[in-house]
Amino acid sequence: MWIDITHLIEPEWIDRLDEALVKQLIPLLNAPFLILRGMTETGVGIGMASVDYEGGYPSDPEKRNVGDLRWMRDLLEASATVDEAIAFL
Repeated sequence: MWIDITHLIEPEWIDRLDEALVKQLIPLLNAPFLILRGMTETGVGIGMASVDYEGGYPSDPEKRNVGDLRWMRDLLEASATVDEAIAFL
């Protein structure tokens, strides 16, 4: 799985993580759940293409709300085949 930590920490600290304060590093704890693309050992892959949507994103209050990046990781963890990934969706 590939994670871009530049979205989680201030840019000036990217090359100096060893000098950052603990409170500045706390957002990095979310990194394992914020993949942008990945592939399982069986070849099931997923990636993100971001597109602005002016109308907002539809939601169903009866269903659990999961962010798209976390959802992608859950899909990879739950799916050994493309058919399983489709069923997960």
